[in-house]
Amino acid sequence: MATATRSKEEYLKAFTPLKSCTAVNWTGTYKDLFSPDDKNVDSKRFIDLDPITGELRVSADTGSEKWGRRFNATTSVNPVLTITDAPDGIRTTSFLCKVPTTAPIYGEAKAGALNFTVKLGMAFGKKVILWNGLYNGKGGIFGGNKVDPSACDNFWELELPAPFDVSRYYTARPDAEAQKYLMQQMMIRVRDPKASLDFYTKILGFQLVMHRDFPKWSFSVYFVASPGSIDLSKVPPASDPDKQWDFCMNTPGCVELTWNYGSESKAENVYNTGNSSTIGTSSGEKVKGGFGHIGITVPDVYTACERFKRLGVDFHKTPNSGGMKGLAFIKDPDGYLIEVLPQGTMITKPIDCFGNKVAEGAYADNST
Repeated sequence: MATATRSKEEYLKAFTPLKSCTAVNWTGTYKDLFSPDDKNVDSKRFIDLDPITGELRVSADTGSEKWGRRFNATTSVNPVLTITDAPDGIRTTSFLCKVPTTAPIYGEAKAGALNFTVKLGMAFGKKVILWNGLYNGKGGIFGGNKVDPSACDNFWELELPAPFDVSRYYTARPDAEAQKYLMQQMMIRVRDPKASLDFYTKILGFQLVMHRDFPKWSFSVYFVASPGSIDLSKVPPASDPDKQWDFCMNTPGCVELTWNYGSESKAENVYNTGNSSTIGTSSGEKVKGGFGHIGITVPDVYTACERFKRLGVDFHKTPNSGGMKGLAFIKDPDGYLIEVLPQGTMITKPIDCFGNKVAEGAYADNST
């Protein structure tokens, strides 16, 4: 049982049920907050989704024992969260399978003592599961003692969501109609087109493959492509816009730089990068946005970062800083993050371009 910092009554008051969810939403590693039988603060509960049967299976590691299908694929100790006619966030389960037939409480368990209804919801910013009491909340005799009815007997609090099983996506094939679709571009807005084009072409080595001006709507767009994805000798000239369009629309992985006229006159960046930025917020508070970063690969991350430093590039993370070693994050002129990864094996070197040692640093989430 984990040491809860709040009472069961406080959790119940804060509990908000999830109105809509799928089986995957239940999965993960939980801590049992109020179990009277488990005093180990490191005890874990697990809910796993079986990809074949669709069952939501409950397992546990109490420190003194491990039970459930997570640890033994053939065990009969396999409590399952069963779908009901109620909303998706409500299921039922029974722990009868965990009680030996020779146990003194087996008769009571078979009579429904260990039947429960569970509700998935949120409390204090975390996903939790609300458990009712014995006999599905109705109370009764258990272990020779009378147990009162209870609509709230325990809470499990999510510690880690379960990894999503992606195996079927590796073998799935796209619809015939979609097989020729191309991931051609992603777009970011930029304040100053000259500064951005200088950065992407001179610093990152990208090639401008097409641009279009739309004075009627006061914006221009510039498509740049990585030299590794195109034959530079075949890039059409700006004097042939039709060929330029065809070439660009068949080039994978372009970055579209969009310039809205007038933004270049601003003294500071005007666009929120999606990574813990206050730009554009009325409250002045940082936004945890959805956009993360653009990514490039290079032959040697440490050598590339030496060059970036020499060219005056702004770093968010050097190869040896933070918890993840051997990769870097730099910023473009608007502050958008660009991840720098190796084209081969992820290697580390003792000291990076800023003198950071590989054994130092801790992981940080860019979005917060």
